[in-house]
Amino acid sequence: MTKRLDRALCLAAVSATILLSACGGHTAVPSSGTSTGPSSVPSSGTSTAASAAQTPSSQGATTERVDAWFVDGGHAELTRLTVAIVGVGHASDTFAALGAACAKLAAAVASAQAGPPVPDAAAQASLTGALADYAKSAGDCQAGASAHNDALISKAATATSAATSYLQRFETETEDAQTKEVQSEEARRCKQLYQAWEDGPAHAAISQFLTALNALQVAESGTNLPAITTAAEKAAQPAAQLARDPVPACADPADDFAQILATVRTAAASVATAKSQSAVVQAQAPLKGVPVLEAAFTAEVKTATGT
Repeated sequence: MTKRLDRALCLAAVSATILLSACGGHTAVPSSGTSTGPSSVPSSGTSTAASAAQTPSSQGATTERVDAWFVDGGHAELTRLTVAIVGVGHASDTFAALGAACAKLAAAVASAQAGPPVPDAAAQASLTGALADYAKSAGDCQAGASAHNDALISKAATATSAATSYLQRFETETEDAQTKEVQSEEARRCKQLYQAWEDGPAHAAISQFLTALNALQVAESGTNLPAITTAAEKAAQPAAQLARDPVPACADPADDFAQILATVRTAAASVATAKSQSAVVQAQAPLKGVPVLEAAFTAEVKTATGT
C-alpha cells in the first residue's frame, strides 16, 4: 500500500508543478517518469493544421480572448485546482489524509468544469481532458482510500499522469495569453504599490520635492548665488526624506528616481559650501542631467504600471 500511495503522491506533485506553470506563464519541465501524451484526445473541432493556418490577426484575437478568460475567472479556477493537487501531493502517507485531499480535488475539478469554456477550441479540449482525468483520479482515490484498496489508488495515479499530459498541452496552447496575463497582473500589482506610495506618507515630500526641484531648475539657470543656494537647500530636504521612503522598485527598475534624489542632494551640499560663482556653476553641473532622468523615470512608471 505504501508504495502505491507514494506513487500517487509523486504523480500528483508532478501535475501540480505543471499546473502551477500553466497558471504562472512559465515553461514546465516534464517529469521523466510522466507520459508525454494522453491516451485519448477529445475531439476539439480544431486540427493542428487549422491552428497553424491561422493568420497573425486571428491568433492575436484568440490570445486576447484567452487572456480575458484567464482574467475573468480562469486563472482563479486553475489556482484553486493547483492548490487541491498540491494538497494531494502533500497528503500524509495514510488513506484518511489522502481521501480528504482527493475530496477537495474533486470539488475543485467540479468548479472548474462548471466555469466558462476557454475561448480556443484546442486549449479547451486539452483542459477538458485534464479535468476529466482529474475527476477520475479524485473518484478512484476517494474510493481507494475509503476501501484501503491499492488497486484503486494505482488507478488514480494513472489518471493523474494522463491529466498531466493534457495540462502540458494546455500550457503550450495558451502560452501567449498566459504571458500577457502575468504581465497584466504584474502591472496591476505595481500600479497599486506605486499609488500607495504616491498617496501615502511620502505624498507631502513628493509634492514638496517637485515644487522645489522646479524652483531649483529655474534658479540655476540664472546667476543669483543666494537664490541658487536657497533653492538647492529646499530641494535637498524632501529629497532626503524620499530617500528614506523610496519609490517601489517595480516602478523604478533602473533607479532613475533614486539617482535624481542623490544628484540633487549632492549638488545642494556642494552649492552650500561653494565660495565663488565658478564653484557654484561647477557644483550645479550634475543637475543638467536631471531632466533626462525625470523623463526616463516617467517612462518606466508608465511601462511598469500599464498606465
